[in-house]
Amino acid sequence: MKTILFTAAAFLFLSANGFCQTFQPVPQFAQTKIFSKKDVAIGTTFPRTKLHITNRDAGPYSTSPPLISNPSFECGTTLRLEFVQPVVNGCSGFSLWDISAINVDRSLRFSTIGAEGNILDAMTLTDAGRVGIGTTTPAQKLQVAGNIQLTDHLIFNSTYPVGVIDWPEIGDLYFRSNSIPGDVFSFTDRMLIDGETGNVGIGTTFPGERLQVSRGNIMVKGTNNFQSDGDEAILYLGDNNHSIKSIFGSGLRISTFQAQNAITILEGSGNVGIGTTTPNHRLDVCGTIRSKEWVVETFGCDFVFDKNYPLMALKERKKIVLQNKHLFYVQPASEMQEKGAEMGATIIGLLRNGEEHELYLYQLDEKDDMLKKKIELLEKKIELLEKKLSE
Repeated sequence: MKTILFTAAAFLFLSANGFCQTFQPVPQFAQTKIFSKKDVAIGTTFPRTKLHITNRDAGPYSTSPPLISNPSFECGTTLRLEFVQPVVNGCSGFSLWDISAINVDRSLRFSTIGAEGNILDAMTLTDAGRVGIGTTTPAQKLQVAGNIQLTDHLIFNSTYPVGVIDWPEIGDLYFRSNSIPGDVFSFTDRMLIDGETGNVGIGTTFPGERLQVSRGNIMVKGTNNFQSDGDEAILYLGDNNHSIKSIFGSGLRISTFQAQNAITILEGSGNVGIGTTTPNHRLDVCGTIRSKEWVVETFGCDFVFDKNYPLMALKERKKIVLQNKHLFYVQPASEMQEKGAEMGATIIGLLRNGEEHELYLYQLDEKDDMLKKKIELLEKKIELLEKKLSE
């Protein structure tokens, strides 16, 4: 077996930070040896793999493993660098971690060695430039299968202003955006999670409720993004029984426990329904209403008292009313039962009837005065006749 032996007073080592470090002369066992099998040994004359680097000379029967090893390709699939703890004070060495270049999927894996010697993949770099921590198949630029612990800022850099997630020592979690790219101190607070109360503030750093939104609005788009007829966007309050629901193409509905769709506001007309989802009027109530006072805007009926108002003769009016069986200007009972009573029209109708009957009373009063005068004249005439007869 042919070997080529290199000894030197010093050699260079490329450290993890990319700088070359020069080491002083090393003992005789710290040699570089190339064997005819193309095995390379550094720090030992007994290589156990294609590349064997160690800081202790492992004899041919030693259990001291290599610090870095380059085993042959396993079925042409893997190139591995294995970092191993050497024998210390008679204790057997064990593998600490390794780096594997996987030929099948062209990925680079950083692994640790479990207590039973099994390989635990810690981090993977794929040929697509994606990084996986805790997973060998990352679907994003960085995918972490587990938790992330931060002690400072989490910064999002791009050509646009920086986004910062900040969790300082006081325990509040800040979500910020920056006006100057790359400057984490030129920030504007966008959202905060209070570390003590758990309250969330958007647009404010002092949320007084579980969710407080300041200097802005909230939009709920629903599961289908509110794009076509029938799509719903729902805001639940307390539980699923209490909600405000917007229906695309229909309108707005308010529900409460055991009273779903208690209030409906129709899209387009703006009609409001209480107890009905199909209001035909500005306010449609399916049920009773109790109120201390109502104000109904009407045009009134003062025109009845105009000098030239055409008041129908009472006898003619009596005939029509008895025939139709309802007052003038008021809906018949059958129509009220079918469609309901139009409050404004009913009030005006009753008012006009009352004012017309007021005029009829005036007419009757005038006739009464005329009759009284006639009676007085007749009484005087009778009195004169009685005097003449008595003479």
